[in-house]
Amino acid sequence: MRNQQVVLQLMKSGDALTKERIVEHWIYFSTDKDRNCFMEQIKSDGFTIDEKNIRSDLKHPYQLKISRIDSVDPYKITTVTLALRKKAATCKGKYDGWETVLIKN
Repeated sequence: MRNQQVVLQLMKSGDALTKERIVEHWIYFSTDKDRNCFMEQIKSDGFTIDEKNIRSDLKHPYQLKISRIDSVDPYKITTVTLALRKKAATCKGKYDGWETVLIKN
């Protein structure tokens, strides 16, 4: 559902979704150990670790922001986010969504 909302917003803003671009993803964990587990899981998937923060105001304070060049075509982005959700879950994490830049034709 969230993927569809972001994709629709991109389309409404004039993005044809045809060009690959940097896509950023946020994942949250209860412990640093769980976050490290996830980072090991995605090591060979081509993601860049952009930020590692601790947000003491959150239930899952160990924040991770990752990125990779991907397509935002609805099928492809859903495939990516589903894989990230599953990997986060195996490490007791919570996938929180993605964002990207608008590319107008």
